[in-house]
Amino acid sequence: MIRDVSQAQPKVATNSPAEKVPPATPPAAPTLPVRNPSLRLAPELGLVVIEFRDSGGQVTQSIPSERELDAYRSTEKPTEPPAHDVSITG
Repeated sequence: MIRDVSQAQPKVATNSPAEKVPPATPPAAPTLPVRNPSLRLAPELGLVVIEFRDSGGQVTQSIPSERELDAYRSTEKPTEPPAHDVSITG
């Protein structure tokens, strides 16, 4: 038997626990991929450092190495550029 849909009764929402919709959970923040390798400027040394990272984002290797960077830091920096003798003797 076919019913006329224009005479159908609309469903009324009830507050029964079975019909409650759980609140929407906020979407998880997207995680940014680890850029590998990454470049970092060491302005106090005037160097660009290339850093390789693991999947957790921790630096595993760098060029120059941390030991080499320490060596650069420990050297005295000249206050003036060295004077060059450009005179020609002869």
